[in-house]
Formats: sequence, C-alpha cells, structure tokens
Amino acid sequence: MKKLRKFILDPRFPVVMRAIGKALRPWPWCLIGGRAVEVWTNPPQTPDVDVLAAVEDEQVPLVIRRMAAVRVTLNDSATGLGSPMLFFTHRATKVEVDVLGAYDPLHFAVIGEAIRRSVQSAPFRVAHAEGIVMLKAQAAVDVGRPAEKRTRDRRAILAIAASVRLRKSYIGTTLAAHGWTEEAALLRLMRVI
Repeated sequence: MKKLRKFILDPRFPVVMRAIGKALRPWPWCLIGGRAVEVWTNPPQTPDVDVLAAVEDEQVPLVIRRMAAVRVTLNDSATGLGSPMLFFTHRATKVEVDVLGAYDPLHFAVIGEAIRRSVQSAPFRVAHAEGIVMLKAQAAVDVGRPAEKRTRDRRAILAIAASVRLRKSYIGTTLAAHGWTEEAALLRLMRVI
C-alpha cells in the first residue's frame, strides 16, 4: 500500500496558496478543512484546499474574476443560501479549491483569530487548532453530510486533540456562546472538551 504524504508538503501546495492569497486579498479568509488539519497534525487528508472567507453573495462575481486572474477556474457555485459556496480548480496543478462563505458569527471569529503560517515559503492564514476542531464538529453533526465524511471529520478531531494542547475551556465557552450545542455534545462525548 502506498504511504500517503501530507498534501501541504506537495510542490503544488505553495503554488495554489499563493494564487488563493493573491485572489482573496480583499477579504478576510483562512485555510480550513484537510489542509488545516495537516498543519496541526499528521494524518494526510484529501488533496483539495478549503478556505473560509468573509465573502457575501453580491461579491461572488468579483471573487470569480480575481480567481480567474490567477488561473483558478470556477467549476460550480451555490449562492443565495445566506453565504456563497464556490468550487474552483487551479488550472496548472488541477487542485480543487473550495471557497466557503462565512455565515455564522463563529465562522467570522475563526477567520479573525486565524494564525499566520508559512509552508514551503508560501504564507497563508490557517484556522487555529480549536477553530478547526469546532468546524470539524459542525461538519460531523451534519446529518446531510455523507457518513464517510463525518467519520473522517471525527478522526481529524481526535488527531488534532492527540497532537495539540487544546484550550478546552475556550472551545466549550465559544460553542456555548454561539449556540452550537450539538457540536459541544459531540466533543464532550469524544472527550475532547
């Protein structure tokens, strides 16, 4: 069996991150999802890039133009749902890039508290470990999400909890303040908080 390698160590990663950084410069954003998990812990994830951005529906045409200018092509989109979801492909690397519009106050808090990192000389902002745990918990309790993805979300939470000294009281307090009770219950059940 071929050993998986962290995608953040792949030579395509800095190319994609530089393009995203340039295109999304006007908006607050941060890396989330599998790439963010790889920043904090070891298990390799799927080779796509997920970004949480403070982008509203009316800004979508500008986002699409700015992404196209850095050779990132729109594949699909969902707008009018309170926050846009934009699905792109970086043309040169064939890497999928998903831009998810922030819609919940907790999403904006995660973006605002993101940490500056650099991997392979590519600077970017990544959600802090606690933010990733909270967002993964949100995904893991989404009954509309495929079961295998929810299982992967729970595994990512456990991997981060095993690798990083989490601020457990911060997670519990933040989830409670934002009314994320199902997510808090899941994390308690998993003994993460």
